[in-house]
Amino acid sequence: MRNWLVVGVVVGVVGSVVGGCSSSGPSGDYTSFCQQVATAECTPVAVVCASPTAPQCEATVSAQCESTALALIQGGKREFTPDTNVVASCLSAIQSLFGNVSPGGSTFVTWANLNGSSTTDAPGSSSPNDLCNQVFAGTVAANLPCVTSYDCESPNVCGSYGSCGPAGDPKQAGEGCADPGDICATGTVCSLQGKLPLCTTGAPVGASCSATNPCATSAECVKGKCKALSEEGGPCSSNADCDPTAANGGFCDTSLKNPICTAGYSFGTEAPDCAGFKGTGLYTGG
Repeated sequence: MRNWLVVGVVVGVVGSVVGGCSSSGPSGDYTSFCQQVATAECTPVAVVCASPTAPQCEATVSAQCESTALALIQGGKREFTPDTNVVASCLSAIQSLFGNVSPGGSTFVTWANLNGSSTTDAPGSSSPNDLCNQVFAGTVAANLPCVTSYDCESPNVCGSYGSCGPAGDPKQAGEGCADPGDICATGTVCSLQGKLPLCTTGAPVGASCSATNPCATSAECVKGKCKALSEEGGPCSSNADCDPTAANGGFCDTSLKNPICTAGYSFGTEAPDCAGFKGTGLYTGG
């Protein structure tokens, strides 16, 4: 079970942007912050892509950032906290990542680069996704429902059964996961077995599924049935369609005309991923 907002730096970050508009801090309100994120990404990419231009790219990325931020703020689980050091760390991480993009697509911006790992259930510490999510502090108190650990008031985490609580050692298959903060080990999910939530391998492909009976980590629940996730090169509409244990790391490149699961973005003059900056923008997966 993936308990975090991960769509990429912009969406993952902005995904909580809307917490409360503040006029203090280096980035002002979240609108200003989104513009800074867009500039950090688009300046180097516009150089190697040739088209779109930086202004077109920035308009696309910042608008998407603001839209996602608004949706998350309205969810009531996160708030914008423009702490000078936290914002600076986020923007620095983005600049370092996108600053390595080179002409011809010889350097990728990969899902692993964004998250610090391509196979773990949460962004790695100090990865761009982790640092930028910290710009939007969680407001959910202990024992209350959550979707991602970034929703929870620090230092609590979002347990596999969906409530905030203190972090502990990962629960292995067969162990209980009902307590707030309980997290099932990688490769297992929290399922209701009778009246007791336990860490299990999850429902297999073709089996029935629900919120209390989730699919195995290599499948997703679609209309009450577990459907196999796509591996690298397979079709997708969002990150949720891609197998996080495969080489692609669970990333859907939605900037392509026909989105596929892949390792990341490849940039070069008139490359398909360059067009994504101008049109639908990066990080539209979910």
